[in-house]
Amino acid sequence: MLKAIAAGLALTMLLVAGCSSDSDDSSNPFSCENAKSKCPNDPPLPVAECKEAIGHPTCGNAAMAFFLCLGEHQTCLSDGTTDETVTLRECAMQQNAVEKCFGSIDAGADR
Repeated sequence: MLKAIAAGLALTMLLVAGCSSDSDDSSNPFSCENAKSKCPNDPPLPVAECKEAIGHPTCGNAAMAFFLCLGEHQTCLSDGTTDETVTLRECAMQQNAVEKCFGSIDAGADR
């Protein structure tokens, strides 16, 4: 189950990677509730999935690092959606860490 979450999370993170946040909490630079894509035609962030990912006791830090990287490197296409190729290329290391972390947990949970 967590492996499926990780796969869906990667795309979800990419689509809402603008990471603009209106939160006043400077110790937490990303807020699932306030995250907005830099690209105007991207779908809204599924808040529950976001919170589950960054709140995960084992993989939350990797998920947060991925969100922040995506926000920093998000590029929009002319149609107003995220250019996944460019954005993911810039954050490949963080994406791999998220997939590896959630994948290893899922492998242990399948027993």
